[in-house]
Amino acid sequence: MAGTLTLPAPLARPVAEAAYTLLGRASSSVLRRTESKDRRAEQFEGPFRQFDAMRRLIEALGPTAPDQDATLSDEHAPALADALLEAGPLL
Repeated sequence: MAGTLTLPAPLARPVAEAAYTLLGRASSSVLRRTESKDRRAEQFEGPFRQFDAMRRLIEALGPTAPDQDATLSDEHAPALADALLEAGPLL
């Protein structure tokens, strides 16, 4: 059975902003690898995994991120941890 995590409303906005930043970094990483002459499929696994994790976190936070607590599933825990680390200066 999957558990849930509750992200308090005051943290939702900085976490969402950090998730967008990490999503952008993953996108940039994919672009850099695409432009490389020595590209291999396995080089894209990490950036795609990061992109997908941040996209799912952003979707879970939803458009109400700044207004109310967000309930996330355990599946979001790794992405949430990354976003919290990124948001550190904003908190």
